[in-house]
Amino acid sequence: IVVWRKSNKAVLKLKITPYAPPEDKKDEPIIVGFVMQFEYVNTLAIVDQNNPQKVDLKLQLFLKLDKLGGSLVKKVEI
Repeated sequence: IVVWRKSNKAVLKLKITPYAPPEDKKDEPIIVGFVMQFEYVNTLAIVDQNNPQKVDLKLQLFLKLDKLGGSLVKKVEI
């Protein structure tokens, strides 16, 4: 869920429910991956073009979570 966005910044809220890992992998970090799709609009119009250029972009994000439970807030710079 996009909580907030302004300019080139966004705050996402994700609810993660992991599966129970096997006993031999309990100490390994948890990695969460998702794809974020957005539209980029080039507002710096070129002299020959009347309309701003639009591009659809997809970004793959992988987050390494250190622990589960409680409140986990992680800042990610793109």
